[in-house]
Amino acid sequence: MADELTAAQPMRPSARHHITDVTGLSGSQKAAILVQMILADGGKMDLGSLEPAAQMRFATDYASIVRVNRATLDAVVAEFEMQLETAGLEFPENLDDVLGNMEGLLAPDLTHQLRDRFGLGTDTDPWRAIVEMEPAEIAKMLGLESAYVGALILSKLRPEQANEVLELMEKDLGTAIVMAIANTGAVPPDPVHRIGTRVAAKSTVTTPKAFADTPVIRAASILNAASGVQRDEYLAAFEAKDESFAKQVRKAIFTFADIPGRVSETDVPKFVRAVPAEAMVMALTYAQEELQVVVDYILDNMSKRMAASLREEMVDLGNVATKPGEAAMSQVTSVIRALADDGTLKLVVEEEE
Repeated sequence: MADELTAAQPMRPSARHHITDVTGLSGSQKAAILVQMILADGGKMDLGSLEPAAQMRFATDYASIVRVNRATLDAVVAEFEMQLETAGLEFPENLDDVLGNMEGLLAPDLTHQLRDRFGLGTDTDPWRAIVEMEPAEIAKMLGLESAYVGALILSKLRPEQANEVLELMEKDLGTAIVMAIANTGAVPPDPVHRIGTRVAAKSTVTTPKAFADTPVIRAASILNAASGVQRDEYLAAFEAKDESFAKQVRKAIFTFADIPGRVSETDVPKFVRAVPAEAMVMALTYAQEELQVVVDYILDNMSKRMAASLREEMVDLGNVATKPGEAAMSQVTSVIRALADDGTLKLVVEEEE
């Protein structure tokens, strides 16, 4: 009946009359009768989501009716019930519309929590989550959409990302989607936002997570701060229980011993300047016992004057106890990781064997 409502022709409200027969009634007039039944029973209706032209047709037909006899009313209701039995019942397609329908039914604070949980806050742009998706995940989703919807999604991606997605798709499907972009010139923002919301709801990126980092990164970060002996004990225990997890954690760990293999020669001066002088001297002095290769790598890749100054301070410091020595080395590696995180230096990625 909604389709008939949209397609019905408007009547002028000046032609107000009594309706005594269902024959010849338009879909808009039948809808007006049903709406009046709901309003008369104390219910409420929101027709604001209809197109403006459909709202105008409905209002015109509603205003044209003075009275409907019982037989006509029963016939309209029976027709409506028959349509419901035939069509079944559909719920909103995306979560944004679902939660919109629940507003007024649930407590406002609960609705707000649900929107946050599903990544549908009022200020949330679903496309920000979509552009963070892996190209393979996007390509899989596009395979389930029409070429037109695929064109809209592809158009919202970065050009480089869109190209990666196309490379993962079958040639014919990718071609159809790119050609469909020609039909997206006058698309209003609302349907694009709704499509983005629906796609983002299916993405693993928008799934609420308690931790931002992966289990491997979190375990590696904890062991980075542990002493060498303690770290080795934990890794040995990991390998006994889950060799694959242990291998990933070991690869993610960055310790003082990893500096020559992970930090390029040109980046050594960057972290040396950022580490407090006292911590650097203590770390180098303590590392001489078992990590002389690392000490030489650091001193050989800085200015000769700075290296000479550090060597003198190392001699003056003498022996360093285990606990403060390992704490100093941990401070050095923490500074290196922080500089890598902010882009000041880049850690070399170890290649798989």
